[in-house]
Amino acid sequence: MRARVFRDQEWRVLIDRLGLSSREAEITQRVFDDLGTATIARDLGLAPSTVRTYLKRLYRKLGVRSRGELLILVFLEFLRANEASDFGLVADDI
Repeated sequence: MRARVFRDQEWRVLIDRLGLSSREAEITQRVFDDLGTATIARDLGLAPSTVRTYLKRLYRKLGVRSRGELLILVFLEFLRANEASDFGLVADDI
């Protein structure tokens, strides 16, 4: 199994800060897991065209144009949230 980039608590904060719906969050997390459209569709029980539609809407909502830009945006938001201490982590968690 792949190591996750963010912990569950961190994802919850990021999803809230970015204003993602639950489906947008599921897709974004899978993009971070480096899964392709077909695999995301299979995992979520959707048609690949539906995943592409969600991605297009997600890109428009967040002002990005690609998976790479989505990754950068989420990482930047993670840094902002960390700087603002939104994760509530203690030194032992890091």
